Amino acid sequence: LPPVYKFVPSGQSGLPALLNYLKDHEQTLKKLESDLNALHKQLSSDRAQLNLITDSFENDIRRARMQPIAGLFDIFPRLVRDLGRQSGKQAALEIEGSETEVDRRVLEQLKDPLTHLVRNALGHGIEPPQERAALGKPPCGRICLRAEPRGSHLMITLSDDGRGIDLEAVRRQAVAQRMITPKEAETLDESQTLALIFRSGLSTAAQVSGIAGRGVGLDVVHRTLEQLGALLEVENHPGAGVTFRMT
Repeated sequence: LPPVYKFVPSGQSGLPALLNYLKDHEQTLKKLESDLNALHKQLSSDRAQLNLITDSFENDIRRARMQPIAGLFDIFPRLVRDLGRQSGKQAALEIEGSETEVDRRVLEQLKDPLTHLVRNALGHGIEPPQERAALGKPPCGRICLRAEPRGSHLMITLSDDGRGIDLEAVRRQAVAQRMITPKEAETLDESQTLALIFRSGLSTAAQVSGIAGRGVGLDVVHRTLEQLGALLEVENHPGAGVTFRMT
């Protein structure tokens, strides 16, 4: 039989030696465990401190990028006055929430959509003073532009008290321009019909002017907001106006 080899600490033998060895080993493990616990606590403390510093940097960067939306809204009162003179219409622009802060990059991308919507309100929504008077409305139309924070989101609303969207006229134009068939037009509900106004080339204006009739504008609005990941809602009140909500 091959010999049996045993490790016996110097000066010790048998069971007492084994027990002493295990005892010494246990103390070593306990010390290692204590050292690891201390290291873990230090790492947790360092990680918490690093998170605080990182959050502080992120907040500073975010604040540096944020600007009041007034920088964008302030261009529209003059635009409404100029468009009113061009079209012979009267309209007053009301602005709310101009102190709301927006990321600078988003602010720049909102300029074109909002400009198109304001032009659309004057070109399609607000009636001429004589027509408004006949309808029992004040001669001067009302356009309201509002911004308000909604949690981590921003809602921008543009509304007017004009004629609203003529759904039947939208369907007729869509058929005339072969965007849909006459049979399809008969089956479209309000929501589906409103979606057509964002198609390129569609316009219900009786004649082409400097602010309406070219069929461009709302398709740009839809495309830009889609790139921003924004939600666009349209609330139509025939004879009483229309509201566009962008979130």
